[in-house]
Amino acid sequence: GSVTSRLSAETIEHFLPQCVRTSKKIMDFVFNTCISSSIQLEDRHRIEEHLRLPFLKDQGYISEVKLSESQIWIDCNFCVFPGEIEPQIERFLSRANCFESLQKELITLFSDQDLRDKLKDGILIICFKNDFAEALYKHLSSSLGEDVQLRSGSSIKAREKLSALAVEPACVNIVNIWDAKGYDADIVYILNPDDGGGSSYEHRMRFYVSATRAKQFLGVYTTKPPEDTPIFNDAAKAIEVLNDWPKLVETSPRP
Repeated sequence: GSVTSRLSAETIEHFLPQCVRTSKKIMDFVFNTCISSSIQLEDRHRIEEHLRLPFLKDQGYISEVKLSESQIWIDCNFCVFPGEIEPQIERFLSRANCFESLQKELITLFSDQDLRDKLKDGILIICFKNDFAEALYKHLSSSLGEDVQLRSGSSIKAREKLSALAVEPACVNIVNIWDAKGYDADIVYILNPDDGGGSSYEHRMRFYVSATRAKQFLGVYTTKPPEDTPIFNDAAKAIEVLNDWPKLVETSPRP
């Protein structure tokens, strides 16, 4: 992180050598989704620099495993958070299917009082368009009531956002990506990460910010067809590697 002095424009950087918020499986998944070989080389280099990957490699905080001639896997060594749950990804045929599936998951989750009591850092659902967030809130609130809170939307003003936390404990908090930064949650769902304008680089950076909000569990869902989802497609490839990781480690030489 970095801190800017009030007395000058000088920025003082403080590097944290360990990740105490997010598990290794989530960080491996996020890094390798962001720098997939499917994106243009120029954008990939910008992303690597933004994520400080050359520095992390020099310091021994990450390692590189050569999976094939064209694929290098980033293996994170700096995560001390004990989470062992692999990220979950799923493609839905429609927005309605996605909302219904998510609703069932949340109802099951909130029906377990012991588990609900443990959700001290809440549930965060991150969207990339306000209309999507508003439609999801309308769908979920019909069954979950006050357990669902809409933190972002066209009707929510900046002053209102400042007066309330974006993530309330033991609650489902629906936000857009711009309001999610700076917060974290036990459970995070990212919906349609390929939504929103901007370049491939900007899309990947938004995905990085949203995915690293997760402490225990990360779900990445999309309602778009494969030709419109480069980030989701790369996320699917990353999940395949995580599933096959023990076998790949035995057979993949270090570059």
